[in-house]
Amino acid sequence: MKNSIPRRSPLEIKMAVLIAIEQKNRITNIMDISNVSWAPLQEIIKGCLKEGLVEKTESNHSDERVKSLFSLTETGRKKLQLWREFIDSKNNKRRT
Repeated sequence: MKNSIPRRSPLEIKMAVLIAIEQKNRITNIMDISNVSWAPLQEIIKGCLKEGLVEKTESNHSDERVKSLFSLTETGRKKLQLWREFIDSKNNKRRT
């Protein structure tokens, strides 16, 4: 019997990454929350940076490592809000 769990579309994955960035700013946390592995996540974040949805800052730690931190831009927050409104309207249509 085949697994009947539907796969996420590229848009759904991208929105999952934006939701994760809204919650946490470190790459490992974003990976965990969005359930996206390292290589695809790097491509998604690169695209989000180019689109102006996300910004990257670097944080120096006491052990001389530099950590990349990500946050949503105003454009990213607006796009995420539109996504949430779309999902809400889609869910409401199913109920009626």
